Amino acid sequence: MTHIADFGGARFVGADFSSLPGISVFGAFSRVVRLNHISHKSYFSAFGIRNRGNDDLSLRLTFSEASRSKVAEALSLKSAATLDAALWLPFRGGSNILETSWAFRYCPACLRQGFHTLLHQLPWVRRCPWHRMRLLTKCAVCDSSLTLRGDPGHQLLACRNGHDIFSEMVSCAYPFDQAESAAAFIDRYLTWAEKERAYTLLIPPEGATTSFDAMRNAVVLPQALRDSCRGPEWILSTSHTRTLKRQAMRANTVHDLPSALAKLTSLRDEVAGLELPPQISPGFLNIGCQLANRLPPESLTDAEMSLFFHGLACQPNRTFKPARRSPLAEIRFLPPLLIGQTRVIHRSTLSKTASRSAEQLLAVIVGQFMPPDPQAEASLQLLLRALASILKRAYAEGMRIVLSRYIPALFDSKRDRPRLTEPWILVRKEGHQLDRIKIVWAKRSRLP
Repeated sequence: MTHIADFGGARFVGADFSSLPGISVFGAFSRVVRLNHISHKSYFSAFGIRNRGNDDLSLRLTFSEASRSKVAEALSLKSAATLDAALWLPFRGGSNILETSWAFRYCPACLRQGFHTLLHQLPWVRRCPWHRMRLLTKCAVCDSSLTLRGDPGHQLLACRNGHDIFSEMVSCAYPFDQAESAAAFIDRYLTWAEKERAYTLLIPPEGATTSFDAMRNAVVLPQALRDSCRGPEWILSTSHTRTLKRQAMRANTVHDLPSALAKLTSLRDEVAGLELPPQISPGFLNIGCQLANRLPPESLTDAEMSLFFHGLACQPNRTFKPARRSPLAEIRFLPPLLIGQTRVIHRSTLSKTASRSAEQLLAVIVGQFMPPDPQAEASLQLLLRALASILKRAYAEGMRIVLSRYIPALFDSKRDRPRLTEPWILVRKEGHQLDRIKIVWAKRSRLP
């Protein structure tokens, strides 16, 4: 007995997807469910999947291989772009990064005709490229949530207040109005994404709490594609992006890059201290000195403040007033300590998420370049700059968190209040050489 035995083996109404290019599995499923009036109780007999009331079916049919394959078999879906969300990503790293901040996104004009594509789920696509309509996540009428579960008493895709954007008459009686435009755009997009995947790798943060805003800022479409799906310019972003590119090696550049990177390989070891290469240690010293000088009066003792400026030509601000208490061991570990001729920072001062991302970046790249090839040295120089950028932010955020335990006034500071961000790293290689590294810092939605 087949999965569609209860329907007498007849073809589903609306199951001809040839004019619906790149339709998603959920798009095909919801279209057939609505046009054939299939209740949630018949999901198993029709498609081979059991209805679980709490499941977001758009999420389940995108990321559950078992459910996706059963629906694809029942509806004869064979397009790779329909079945594999990873093909829509312009980088290697897996489609599960979309799962972290998943929300069903749709074009009102497309959904009215029973069409949904995974292109609309991509964070860097803000408008439907062929209808030029802003993509929505809630009801276009009342802004309430759409029904994405097999709930009794609620139509799939209708909102809780009864507004239904899906039109059975339009979906049955008329062909998709933008079939040719959609097919052309999707073909161009997938070709571009495939080419980019060959060169680009995503390193997501461990235990990521958000991805949508980060990915929206990480990926930049080529001009030919971007003009069609550019979103409203007023959208605010909580992410900060920095792009580092490979540069030609200058005559005065320090060439002992393998030694500098070797010092940072201790990130992979369970050691208390991290030895800073001399090429990047001044940045950490500046962060410590500047933060110490911005602290409210009577925050640090004389002994604690002196550690931030030990071995440096600069001095604390004249307005510095020492705290009247004994020095605290945890604060004494915050400044980069001078041990002989080397600066060392305590690992407890680094935010764990960022330091682990630096460790992953180092593990992915180290060993792939062979100095003294000038091009390889330029790649190693780029890697060192990226690691320094990540670790300096990890140090600044970790230090603020430690200090806030003893200086509550930091929570009232707009600039120095404790906060944590997570780095999303896009590494682009051409051949065996690094071309650029983009780092997107997204605000963590919760503390680890």
